[in-house]
Order: sequence, then structure tokens, then C-alpha cells
Amino acid sequence: MPGNPAQIEKYLAGKFKDRLEDARQAMADLAAAYEPADLYHRGFRLYEQFRPGVPAGESGWGALGELDLAKVRALVPTD
Repeated sequence: MPGNPAQIEKYLAGKFKDRLEDARQAMADLAAAYEPADLYHRGFRLYEQFRPGVPAGESGWGALGELDLAKVRALVPTD
């Protein structure tokens, strides 16, 4: 079920702070490189390649980590 866009925006703004637009653009560029059905099938595998590392001693979803936008951008095909 889709989430509430206003709540999602507030959550993302709190997490990304002044880098929200950079993160949004990097993700949009990566998503635009694939047809929707292809992205549906590849999405999690792509995420595994750029997801933030979790510091030692922390675990699970929501553990703080730093997203490296260069990793996201490197996944955009250049053809």
C-alpha cells in the first residue's frame, strides 16, 4: 500500500537534510536508466550495490549509515 507522500517527504528531509535534492536527483537518474518492468526486477540488486554500510554494533533497518551518492551515480549506464 502506498505511503502518505507528505509523511515520506518529511522523513526523507529529516534523514538527508541539505543533501535531499542531490540524493533525489541521483536516484531519479538511476531509475530513469531502466524501463519500469526492468527496474522492478533489478531494483533490489541495484540497492544492494549502494546501500549504506551499518556501523559495527548496530543492526537492522533504520540503523544510521551514510549513503554514498557516487555509488548510486556509478550504477547509471553510460551507453
